[in-house]
Order: sequence, then C-alpha cells, then structure tokens
Amino acid sequence: MQLRGRIVKFAAFLGRGSRLEFTVAFAITLGLGLIALLLHYGLGGRPWTPWLDLALAVPNWWISLAALARRMHDMDKSAWLLLLMIVPIVGIVFLVWCFARPGTPGANRYGAAPNAP
Repeated sequence: MQLRGRIVKFAAFLGRGSRLEFTVAFAITLGLGLIALLLHYGLGGRPWTPWLDLALAVPNWWISLAALARRMHDMDKSAWLLLLMIVPIVGIVFLVWCFARPGTPGANRYGAAPNAP
C-alpha cells in the first residue's frame, strides 16, 4: 500500500486514521523508543539523561495517543474509549480488536473515510 502523497497527520487528534496510518505511527513510536533506549544506555545512564528520555518520550506519547484517537474515530467510536486501557485484560483485548477492524465505510461523524479518493 502507498500513501500516494497523503500527509500522515501524526500529531492531530481530529479526523479519521486508516489502519496503514496507525501502523506507520506505531513504527515511528517504536523507532523513537529504541532511539531513547540506545541514547540512555549508550550514554551510561548518567544523571542528566532523564531529561533526554523525557524529551523523546513526550513526542512519542503524543504521536501514539493521536494515532489511537484517529483510529477510534475511523470506527465511529469516541476516543474516550481509550480509557479502557486501564482495565487490565478485557479493555486491552477490546481495543486491540477495535484497531484490527476496518473502519466504517463512507463518511461518519468524524469526517470522510481516510481511504476516500
């Protein structure tokens, strides 16, 4: 699949996000996490590295949360359902099931379908 010149909205909470956008955002946050890990342990875990860790963790958290919210909007569900992550097993299983499903066809209350021409 190609993005065909579309701009992937990594920091936007509004609108809808396809499964491809969600996967790309996940890959980017995984990469940021690995960079933070390598920098932290590569620098010997010195006392100033928590600031570096925080500088990489905040954008990582923001990108993840925005991608999750847009993915929920694609299925015509509120992003507030992401609070189900607090529920140990049932909430996470439900959210993984939601993220794997295709979005609602056509427009919904959150906007046009992300794969629409």
